[in-house]
Amino acid sequence: MPSWRRVPGRPWVDDEIYAMLESMLEPMREFVLESKGVAARASVGFNTWDYISDNLFDEYCFDRASMSCQQQWDTLLQSYRAIQDHESKIQSDTRSCVSYWKIYAEERSNKKLPLAFDLEWYKLIEKICAAKIVEENCMKKYRFMCSEFDEINTMSEYEFLSGVSTTTMESQTEVAAGSYDSAD
Repeated sequence: MPSWRRVPGRPWVDDEIYAMLESMLEPMREFVLESKGVAARASVGFNTWDYISDNLFDEYCFDRASMSCQQQWDTLLQSYRAIQDHESKIQSDTRSCVSYWKIYAEERSNKKLPLAFDLEWYKLIEKICAAKIVEENCMKKYRFMCSEFDEINTMSEYEFLSGVSTTTMESQTEVAAGSYDSAD
């Protein structure tokens, strides 16, 4: 069933969340492994949420709309960041802070932390965030390489072989000619 036909609504179950996170990691694995994937996704306009929704249905028989996947991701990411922030405080103040994974729901509620969050989800989101950084860096390098390639394509044969831009040579010639004019 196409992702645009799916209707969001019912609560997500743990297996669906785990499958969604695994599905999110898969295209990133491909991205890191295939440098050609950079160009393909950049040029085709790869839609992550449609891919995730379709993959959930095709691989796991979970019927979720792409918008629902994106909303679930936003919610998970917000919870992940709250836990991550709490965990970072432990390192600076070990006496008064206890790990999120060791405190009960009441204390989590008092600290405005998610009441329930699976450790496996946390680890997967950590991997996804790390992979996104790698992907963004690859895209930056790809864009830079494309701009360099475009610049090389616009060079004359002399510029390419000598490494000297004719534009630079023309401006240097004009400056030199201007200095002769002012000397008169």
